Amino acid sequence: MHQREVVEVLSALASGAHPITGEVFEEDSPYNHPKVIRALFGSIELIESRSGRAKKTLEEINREQGKPLRTHMRWSEEEDRRLLELLEDGVLTGEIASQFERTRGAIHSRLLGSGLLEREELLNRSEEELLHLLRSRLSTRSEEPTGAGTG
Repeated sequence: MHQREVVEVLSALASGAHPITGEVFEEDSPYNHPKVIRALFGSIELIESRSGRAKKTLEEINREQGKPLRTHMRWSEEEDRRLLELLEDGVLTGEIASQFERTRGAIHSRLLGSGLLEREELLNRSEEELLHLLRSRLSTRSEEPTGAGTG
């Protein structure tokens, strides 16, 4: 196996996705544990530093491979906030993926991790049905009391 292939497999695992099928791992998967994620990214850095060539940014690697630029990159708080806003505005996950320069799978993974979606719901619904379900859940969340006045 070539070094590039090793790095691709490790990158997929570190991002919580099966390197062959692209399937998102369950939340309780060992690949979703922060220590394992750090170890995988550390392994990638070691491999690339030992190769003697200049380290490429993840964006450069993604561009070379024809992937969305932010594939395998960490999410910012701003992106999380914007994701929810776009869903509330009725934007489909495919369009959100395009705007965020990520894959649709990354958007779905984020929604699974946030508890807004269950795996079965993701597998058995169209994008439009998912959007309707998510908007309903988001509006319910915003109507819940914040806990003020308790105790």
